[in-house]
Amino acid sequence: FKKLSAQFAPQRKQSWLNQVKEAIQKSPSTKTQRALMLILDVKTRWSSTHQMMGQALKYQSIIDAFLDLHKDLCALELSTEEWMAILQVSEWLKLFWIATTEMSQTKTSMLSTTHTIFCGLQDHIKTIISKLPDNINITIKSGLLAAHQKLSEYYYWFDQSPFYTWAAVLDPRIMYEGLKEEYTGNIGLTKYLKEMKDQLQKYYEDFYANHMEPLSHTNSTST
Repeated sequence: FKKLSAQFAPQRKQSWLNQVKEAIQKSPSTKTQRALMLILDVKTRWSSTHQMMGQALKYQSIIDAFLDLHKDLCALELSTEEWMAILQVSEWLKLFWIATTEMSQTKTSMLSTTHTIFCGLQDHIKTIISKLPDNINITIKSGLLAAHQKLSEYYYWFDQSPFYTWAAVLDPRIMYEGLKEEYTGNIGLTKYLKEMKDQLQKYYEDFYANHMEPLSHTNSTST
């Protein structure tokens, strides 16, 4: 889509917009919509690739017609299999779009929320990889493995600091029992969670329990 967008000189841009307008006018449900250019993704924003693919899928027939009209762009035509792959990847990326939207709408960032989101995304990719057919396109498989590795690197940094897990344990929406249930069946994570809980208890005893002043209850009398 980036290569196609790069070909949008002023005349071709107008040709594209005309085709989009024509397609919109043909359907009563889309007559009020505006003709738009294709969306390009941004490396630093997870949701942008999902949006780019979603826009392309919405304009699939227009893209095919546009490339058919401009014969010098025939090398950019997508096969049915490639469109199906885009649809599949777009569905996989939906959870990343939801995560990005949730984090961007949160007024106050929380360590526990970050931990939960990354954990969910990593499980999501792990499930996708486990269900991949043997004949999956190697580029798609490599992308999924790279994404899983990237999230694993984030988890490495989580492991360097206990505060992410502590925040989740102390968060009343998650707590220790919630994480314990989530880690059911994973001996390594269950052991790690128990160690984090013990460390949190020790941290509290070392820095807070013995340094807190007892609440004083004084009776005040009015004179």
